[in-house]
Amino acid sequence: MSRSRKIPFSLAATDAAELAVNKYRDDLHSTASDAARRRSADQISAAHVEIARSEMQVARKSRVHDAASVVGGVLLSAGVSLFFSEWSGSKRVEWVTTYLLLGFVGVIVLVGNGSMTKR
Repeated sequence: MSRSRKIPFSLAATDAAELAVNKYRDDLHSTASDAARRRSADQISAAHVEIARSEMQVARKSRVHDAASVVGGVLLSAGVSLFFSEWSGSKRVEWVTTYLLLGFVGVIVLVGNGSMTKR
């Protein structure tokens, strides 16, 4: 199979890419410096860079995990609340079913995210 040819960056894209790379480099340097200081090192080694890269990945995954937990919790609580509100009132089957599904989706998001299975 043939490889797709690379399309060149526009001037604005080049500037944006440089900013992104510089920010990542600065963040990596800062995190690697912290790792070196924790180990009382005089300079940053390749191992410190790897530790920093790993820590930055974990931090990013943690933010995504936290956001998914919030969404799942909101869906679950809204579904349960609205279910009981509808059940105690008119008991229209289509709304009761909708709210049960909303809560069920919230549970799936929480369990899939590991929020309900963590210790």
